[in-house]
Amino acid sequence: MIKKGNVLKTMKEKQSPNKEKEHLICKSVFIYSISLILTSLAALYFYLKGYPPVNTANGSLNIITPPIYMIPIFITLGILIGDFLWIFLKEKDYKSASILFLECLSLGILSFLRIITTIPYSGHTLILSFYLCYYLISNKKRDLTVIFIGILILIITIYFKFFLWNDPITFFLGILFGIILWIPGFFYRKRDIKEE
Repeated sequence: MIKKGNVLKTMKEKQSPNKEKEHLICKSVFIYSISLILTSLAALYFYLKGYPPVNTANGSLNIITPPIYMIPIFITLGILIGDFLWIFLKEKDYKSASILFLECLSLGILSFLRIITTIPYSGHTLILSFYLCYYLISNKKRDLTVIFIGILILIITIYFKFFLWNDPITFFLGILFGIILWIPGFFYRKRDIKEE
């Protein structure tokens, strides 16, 4: 004879993977939607205002930054912001959300400073190095699509920085600053996990 409690437990176990899958689908749709909105707004902004000139460590080149280089970085920034909003609104993990918010805000400010000043670091590699460290190392559940997007945009960035603009200095300084920005949040999250 099968007890009623065991049947309910078995039913919950069977439903749990489906519920988790639905949760992951909802999260992905939410995050990618935020990313699409941010990227579309960035494309509209640069279309109306114009793309900035290419600034290298050796000075400004007499060419305008092409859209294929400028716009894709907003996909990664949008994914990070979407992740922050999901953690804050759906998971209600306010401590993790506040850390990611500060990191996203710092990325945005530092990247914008790169556009309006000639400080020799790449805003693209700043965002990409933080993004890839966050999703490859800090995040327990690795979303291969998110990682693939970051690697694809990194390849585009490498092509422009090394082969078209001969600008390895800003490339590597951006990576360095992105990793430096990622490290405090990584250790804070790691400490938080140990305390639980």
